[in-house]
Amino acid sequence: MKTATHYNAIVIGLGAMGSATLYQLSEKQKPGSTLLGLEQFTIPNSFSSHHSKTRLTRLTAPECEDYYKIALRSAQLWTEIEEKVKAKFGKLWRKTGGLILGDSEQKDSFLEASIQSAQKNHLAHKILKAEEIAAAFPQLKTSSNTIAYYEEAMGLLSPEACLLSQLELAKENGAEIHFQEKLLHFEKEASGKIILQTDKGLYSTDNLILTTGAWMAELLDPSYADFFKIYRQVSFRFKIEESMNADYSITHFPPMLYISNTNTIFYAFPDEANAVKVGCENLVHTSSIQNINRNATPEEEQLHYQHFVEPYFKGITNECLYTEICLYTCTPDHLFLIDYLPNFEKNVIIASACSGRGFKHSAAIGEALANQILNLTNDLDLIALFGFKGTNRHAAL
Repeated sequence: MKTATHYNAIVIGLGAMGSATLYQLSEKQKPGSTLLGLEQFTIPNSFSSHHSKTRLTRLTAPECEDYYKIALRSAQLWTEIEEKVKAKFGKLWRKTGGLILGDSEQKDSFLEASIQSAQKNHLAHKILKAEEIAAAFPQLKTSSNTIAYYEEAMGLLSPEACLLSQLELAKENGAEIHFQEKLLHFEKEASGKIILQTDKGLYSTDNLILTTGAWMAELLDPSYADFFKIYRQVSFRFKIEESMNADYSITHFPPMLYISNTNTIFYAFPDEANAVKVGCENLVHTSSIQNINRNATPEEEQLHYQHFVEPYFKGITNECLYTEICLYTCTPDHLFLIDYLPNFEKNVIIASACSGRGFKHSAAIGEALANQILNLTNDLDLIALFGFKGTNRHAAL
C-alpha cells in the first residue's frame, strides 16, 4: 500500500478563504511544521466566485452585527499584506469611498439597516439628500425621494491580486501548493489522523481545512446538501458613451450599492476605461456545478440594462461588452458556516457559504481559522458565531 505523505495541516480550495487561511497558517505555524494547499484548478480561475477584477469592501454590516469587527480586521490585514507585496502585485485595494442609495420611503431596507450599523459602530459617514447626490454625482438619475449613505471606508479590492499575493507569501514561508489536484475522498484513521485521496496522491494530516465553496456539498455526506445552495450570478460590463467616460472613472464614480424601485439590491462599480460593471444577486433559482450555464443570453443582458442601468444612470449604453459568470454558495440563513465537521472531532474544519459578502471578510477569517487550528489567542471566535449551533444561527439552519 502506498505511504501517505504527512502534513501538519492541509487546506483544500485556495480561493478567498483558502488562500487567506494558508497564508496565515504559514505565518503562525511552529518551526518545522509542514503545510499543504490543494486547488483543483489554477488561481485565479473563473469557475467559482473569486474572480472578476473588483470586489467591494465596506465596514457597515447590516446583514449581521458581528461582520463589522471582521471587516475592520480584514481592512487592516489587506493594508499589511499590500505593504509586503506591492513591489510585485501593486495595490491590493483602493479606498475610494462608496454609496448605498435608495428611496427614503422604503422601510426596513438594506439602506436603512446600513445607516443604523454605521451609527452603532461610529463609522465616518454622511447621509446625502437628493439634491446633494445630484450635485456630487451628476451621472446618476435621482428622484426627490432618493437618499444615499456615503461611507469613507468603502473601496475596491483586486481579488486576483489578493489571492495570488497571499499564496506567494505562503510559499515564501515554506507552504507547499499543488494546483490542478482534486480531492476525491477523506476519512479518519483510528490514530486520529485524516487520510486524503486526491486524483494525484495520498496524504495524511492532523488538521484538514475545507474551503471549497460550491464544491463543499459534494465532498461531504449528502445530508449536508441543504446547507449549501448554489446560485448562478452574472456580472455585466456596459459600455459608456464616449463623452462621459471621465464621469465614470474611479475618481468621479465610487462603487455603489443601489436598492431598486422593486427593493432589489444591485451594484455598479467603475471598471475599465469605457465600461461600468453592473450586477445584482440572484438568490431565487438554485443551480449546480454540473448544470450551470456559463454564458449570459442577450435577453439577460437587455433585461439587466432595462431594470438596473437605464432607470438609474446617465450616459451608459445598452451595449454589453462582456459578461462573467460565478457561483454563489449560500446557507439557508445566508450567514457564514464555519465549524468543526461533526464526527471528526477537531481534525476537520469547514469554512464555506461565504459568497456575496465573504471576500472582504476573508483576510480576517483566514487569520481566525489559523488561530483556531494552532490554539492561539483568537479575538474572533468564528465557530461560536457561525457554527452549526452558533449564536447567529436560527431555525433556518
